[in-house]
Amino acid sequence: MTRKSELDESQQAQMLDKLLEQSDSPVFFDWKDYRDELLAICSVFADNEISRAKLEAKLR
Repeated sequence: MTRKSELDESQQAQMLDKLLEQSDSPVFFDWKDYRDELLAICSVFADNEISRAKLEAKLR
């Protein structure tokens, strides 16, 4: 498993985008807890202004 510290900024942004995309998947509509966990993981990758804005937009 790759650690966040092993990813460069571009890779971290890609990871955040992929997680945000997955959180909208219709497959998980009945699994609210799973979606919430994905969004919680996103917070690990939202450590700059642009990433935080993406996450905040998703949470609205």
